[in-house]
Amino acid sequence: MYPSLPCFCVRLIHISTQQRHFFNLMGFAVVLIGLYLAISSQVAAKLRFQESVNTIFVKTLLKI
Repeated sequence: MYPSLPCFCVRLIHISTQQRHFFNLMGFAVVLIGLYLAISSQVAAKLRFQESVNTIFVKTLLKI
């Protein structure tokens, strides 16, 4: 009866999958930014751990 309905449904599923992937990346970036801010605001934790967080943060932003 409706030949274009399956294509329309597949197209909706594909768009929602892309949106989910985008929101997952954005959530991951927000978590990394929060971790970076939490570590950088603590004076006692400014050692090697902060350098490794900085490295992870920069590499992740370069991939996005």
